[in-house]
Amino acid sequence: NAAPAHCSDATGKSLCGFTDFGYQTDFSVEADDIIAADADVLVIAAHPFTLCGMSQELTRRRYRPRVLIGLTSSAQSVPLQQCLHQAQGIIIPTSFAPINEKAAEVSAAAL
Repeated sequence: NAAPAHCSDATGKSLCGFTDFGYQTDFSVEADDIIAADADVLVIAAHPFTLCGMSQELTRRRYRPRVLIGLTSSAQSVPLQQCLHQAQGIIIPTSFAPINEKAAEVSAAAL
């Protein structure tokens, strides 16, 4: 399901991207690639459960990218509830997040 992590240092900074839209639960191979590249920036283009799984695997290995970027779909309660510590500081380009009671009601109604 997952594509191998793609890493590049063409810009002078190391960048890794990881995509998985399946139900992967073992992120060890992808974590190996990301850690070996010593990525400055890690972009995780995946659903919240994958974001948490990959973030937890990297934390387990004591690795933290300097910048972590996620998809808009990751701006949900899952990362806040299941991997708050690992997702701390993540940048998610979005214009909406259910951060108060009214926003949570709107979000719940949309699902």
